[in-house]
Amino acid sequence: MVSRTRKLRGSRTHGRGKKHGRGAGGRGGTGNAGLHKHKFKWMIKYDPEHFGPRGFFRHAQPHPTSAIDLEDSPDGSANSRPRATRRRTILESMST
Repeated sequence: MVSRTRKLRGSRTHGRGKKHGRGAGGRGGTGNAGLHKHKFKWMIKYDPEHFGPRGFFRHAQPHPTSAIDLEDSPDGSANSRPRATRRRTILESMST
């Protein structure tokens, strides 16, 4: 009996029509190629979670805070003045 390969010798397309028997090009690329282009609808239907976040997610870590009342500071309350007054005081001391 003659094999299929021998039977199709000389037929140019070997029974596959025009272009669909030429390797990976016939299926639109190999693997995940084209999932954002020509295979997008396939991805939405059969693998909708292919793209997107996966794995661990670090939420904001709460850090302990300590409030300071500047009016009760023991250093003479130099820092309790408004910012503009402090700046003016510093500039005056630099100019003298």
